[in-house]
Amino acid sequence: PPSGFYEPDLLRTCFQSRRICSAHGLPDPRQASIGISGAIICVLAGPLRRRLRRTCRLASSSTAKTQPIKSMQSLKQPSVCVIGGGPSGLACAGVLRRGGVAVSLVQESRGVGGKLCTKFAGPGGKDDPSLHFDMGVQVFRLSPSLEAAMGTAVAPWPASGRFARLKNDQVESYLETDGLVVGVPSMSSVGQQLLQWSMGQSDATGNLQSMEVHLDRTAWVAGPALSGNGRYHVRWGRRVGNPSQIRTRPELAEDVEEKGGDFDAVVHAYEANKIVKGCRSGYKAILPAATPLVTKAAKKVRTDQVWCLMLAFEHPLPTGLTWDAATIDAHSALAWVANDSSKPQRASTPECWMAMSTRKWANQRKWTQADAAAELTKHVCALLEKMLGKSLPAVVFSKAGRWGNSTVSCTNKFKADGLEFPEMSLAVSDFSPDPVWEQSSAMGACGDWCAGFGVADAFAAGEELASRVLQDLDCAPVSALASKLSRKGTADFRRQPKLVRSDGLAGASVQDVRPQNVSFLISKGFTSPIPLSTHQIASSSELDSLMKSLVPKIPWAEYKTKNSRRKVFGWPIVPGSDLCPPAVRKIQDQLIRIAADEAGQKIRPIQCFLCMYSDLRSTCPQHSHDWRQVTLSLGSARTMVVDDQKVLV
Repeated sequence: PPSGFYEPDLLRTCFQSRRICSAHGLPDPRQASIGISGAIICVLAGPLRRRLRRTCRLASSSTAKTQPIKSMQSLKQPSVCVIGGGPSGLACAGVLRRGGVAVSLVQESRGVGGKLCTKFAGPGGKDDPSLHFDMGVQVFRLSPSLEAAMGTAVAPWPASGRFARLKNDQVESYLETDGLVVGVPSMSSVGQQLLQWSMGQSDATGNLQSMEVHLDRTAWVAGPALSGNGRYHVRWGRRVGNPSQIRTRPELAEDVEEKGGDFDAVVHAYEANKIVKGCRSGYKAILPAATPLVTKAAKKVRTDQVWCLMLAFEHPLPTGLTWDAATIDAHSALAWVANDSSKPQRASTPECWMAMSTRKWANQRKWTQADAAAELTKHVCALLEKMLGKSLPAVVFSKAGRWGNSTVSCTNKFKADGLEFPEMSLAVSDFSPDPVWEQSSAMGACGDWCAGFGVADAFAAGEELASRVLQDLDCAPVSALASKLSRKGTADFRRQPKLVRSDGLAGASVQDVRPQNVSFLISKGFTSPIPLSTHQIASSSELDSLMKSLVPKIPWAEYKTKNSRRKVFGWPIVPGSDLCPPAVRKIQDQLIRIAADEAGQKIRPIQCFLCMYSDLRSTCPQHSHDWRQVTLSLGSARTMVVDDQKVLV
């Protein structure tokens, strides 16, 4: 090949693909020894793809200099960001890592496992195992691949003959328990075990084959990579929580500095509803950030809500119950009741019970947490008293929680068909997992919602998606479609233009004004107008001079709204990156300070841009400024027309 053809940041070498070899008249790479000039198989990123045929001809010609093939390890690894640390995300990350991909996993909670969680409600938290409740998954069935990853983190439960079906407050039948397990000593142990499996162990040489893991961080796809290499830029951080979250976790009163990275592909491994709508819950708040195709697939999922009840009695219940777990038919409120203290390696006093509501009861009205707890406690105690024929010990703990994303219909057409959670999570699906993978934009999504309702289904979906990603990462670089993010307001997005590299503005982009998905609230309105002289930013003449000096140096983009035409140049405000033109940096910093002072609280700026209107009549009627403008954007995203293309800014 020509000198300098090997560029580690722009290409990856593929030794496995006979298809690419045959398509370009090259021999089978498995039959070619190192140094054979005709056995150079490259998969190129971005504009270098056009050079493939010409380079292959050069490499095959007798005049081309023979050069050893570079191994995969000598080139830059493909990188994938997996957002979500449930069974599906962990399975996907583990398979990708084993396939030679550099994986970064970001999980919004403090622990991994998703609904595989045990809540320790005692005053000592996790150090006090006396009050323990499996809030999500109650029991699950192992698949062969999931069993191989589990190790000693699970144990059988319920015992044979201790799993009942109740109807009319009586045992109607007993259900099969073969293959059913729970986590030991808690359900949270399952998530930890899956994380260890995903990260891998030391190989024969003692090197740890691992991946990056970021816990207690909310991640979002900020857009195309700032480096301009056609990949995604993903950021993660932790916002300030809402008042109820801060009461539970005081550390949420302060946000955490954002970090981020560029990736060849992104996997969304969390609830379908969140992929479509985003989340508005305090420190977990996030806008939707998936491509239109991924969003469209996630919209097919149907979800419902259920309430769970954590209930503890001062002493173990009187003997007489012939079951430890029970599904309930034809009850006005309850679908499941189980004695969590009967699970292996759990504390027995106080005796802890979990109950799950029916979907119909959950949707009767908008329950408050206190009302749901009181009502469900009444139903559980009435059921147990009737079946025992004895009075119950005193209730020492009662608390309800709501699951708002309980899947009832999957993308692979598997449906609950009248079953309630958690019984439906034990149903075996006849459908294959159907995760979402868009090869052209290198973005995918997975979860139990594309396979079934159980842990094994979620795990299988993650494995299947990872296999598709591995197949395509070696055969297709991420295209410019990576910039087509599905944001609320429009599905029509302009492709990212080339970066500007002149006059000290290297890395700045005329279009790089995407929102950084920041959740904050301005507590009071700004005074309008605020004369420039009030804050001594710049005089009108100084601002005129500044604009005149920047006119020939900046590739202005033309924006059109219903009432105005203007030329704009903008840049994102990203921690650790300085894309602001030097001449404007002082004004930008002053605007940030003023905005914080006016708001009376800490703010996170999203972007800054320069704006010149065509004439005085073209200014925004809702604003009080004249045609000279330097704007610090604090508002939510909105759609505008940029060079005759719709774009979200």
